[in-house]
Amino acid sequence: MPITPNISEDDRLFTLKVTTHSVGEVCTEALEPFMEIPLVSVCHLENGTYTVNVNGVTDTFELDVHMPY
Repeated sequence: MPITPNISEDDRLFTLKVTTHSVGEVCTEALEPFMEIPLVSVCHLENGTYTVNVNGVTDTFELDVHMPY
């Protein structure tokens, strides 16, 4: 099942809320590993340090050049 992240941006903080099922959907208890890479646009960002928060887990990344497009 694909993950649909809810991505919001506030100054230098990206917050992603990731859910793997919909309300009312039946969920099996089988543990199945998966990997999904949501795309976050950096085209309009100034250079500097940014924080990404995914369901309460945070990390930072450095943008070395201004991305005006």
